[in-house]
Amino acid sequence: LNVDSIIRSGIKKYPQEIGKLWIDLAEYYVRLGQFEKARDIYNEAINTITSVKDFGIIFDSFARFEENIITMKMQQMDDDNDEQSKQD
Repeated sequence: LNVDSIIRSGIKKYPQEIGKLWIDLAEYYVRLGQFEKARDIYNEAINTITSVKDFGIIFDSFARFEENIITMKMQQMDDDNDEQSKQD
């Protein structure tokens, strides 16, 4: 099942849902743990959409994605520091 091509065909067929479909595609890659691919999808979406409404919902989702990535990395650093402290 090629989820990417299915959602992309929906983007072409259903312009009234374009913003949501781009977000769904990016979130699909997030769930797979492919964060760089998700980031590429968000960038592609921002560069191809034409309405302010779609830009707004995609940008908000992209910002939340980046915030979650930063939070995850900070947590990882805290965990690494805790582990380092236990070893000392």
